[in-house]
Amino acid sequence: MTASSTASSVLPPGFAEIPPMSGFGRAMGPWYEKTENGKGILGFRAGERHINRLGIIHGGMMMAFADVVLSEAQRRVTGRPSVTMRMAVDFVSPARLGDWIEGVGEVTRSTRNLVFVRARIWRGKHTLMTASGVFNFIRPRGEDGKPLPEQE
Repeated sequence: MTASSTASSVLPPGFAEIPPMSGFGRAMGPWYEKTENGKGILGFRAGERHINRLGIIHGGMMMAFADVVLSEAQRRVTGRPSVTMRMAVDFVSPARLGDWIEGVGEVTRSTRNLVFVRARIWRGKHTLMTASGVFNFIRPRGEDGKPLPEQE
């Protein structure tokens, strides 16, 4: 193992790997999570597959991470599955290869069918981006593809 791969494999205290829930998650991750003050903080180490030709983390990767942060925040609060209906982001500062990137989301409003979430993504003390999203609750489906009965 090289010095750079050793340094890049060290996780900040409290973080543990989240098992990937999809092929997309495996391709983009691994993702890590810790709980602090009741909130789930997600993180990832920027790898070679995440950078663009300018040597910074690709905006699409940052948006994918923000979507996961927003979604996990809503799941922690509501416990319900949902899909992204809308997401808006503001890029503030770039991240680079090897950077440890973290993000936390917060539910701002929830209705019968929708949940509204905002997030901040950072590196150290530097905000990299902010995001907001609207998620639509979905009904889980059984193996036959039919919606499962609603639980009260």
